[in-house]
Amino acid sequence: MERLCSLAVGVALAGRAYHHLHAIILHDTHRAHQCQLHPCNVFQGFRTRARALLSRQWERGPTGFVRRADPLLPGPYRFFGWQAPAVAGGACGGLLFPQGLCGHLGFKLRLRRTRALQAEVEPCFYIKCGVEAPCGALGTRLVPPKHWSPVPREQLRITSFISSDERFLNVDVRWV
Repeated sequence: MERLCSLAVGVALAGRAYHHLHAIILHDTHRAHQCQLHPCNVFQGFRTRARALLSRQWERGPTGFVRRADPLLPGPYRFFGWQAPAVAGGACGGLLFPQGLCGHLGFKLRLRRTRALQAEVEPCFYIKCGVEAPCGALGTRLVPPKHWSPVPREQLRITSFISSDERFLNVDVRWV
């Protein structure tokens, strides 16, 4: 059982294009939540001197040399995120996925086609899944993690298509 606390999507933009995005979060084929994504920083807390030093060190792997830590370069991406609303008592609510996120989490995004949008570059995704922690005498509450976790591209099935009036780019994402 997992609870989705936050979701961020990185859209490749060549300049400023959007103030916020509208999205639909799906549980299997059902609409779990309709939300508005606001600009966010998924690398907050990671940009430390120690992380920069680790990204300059190399280790021998089975396929050759790899970096000890990936360099945190945003690339062409501008990140927009959503956070679950708080519940009474100040804890994070989150969306419940009883069978886990894999195979059940879906996401729909509709982007207006502008000159700044780089449609050939697939979006990237980051999530925060909550952990239940003891609270009070007998209760528990959901605590979101501090850092964003990237979702590997091989675990996503991304389908993009242009709307019939050619004004929007529709992106359908499934976690497989």
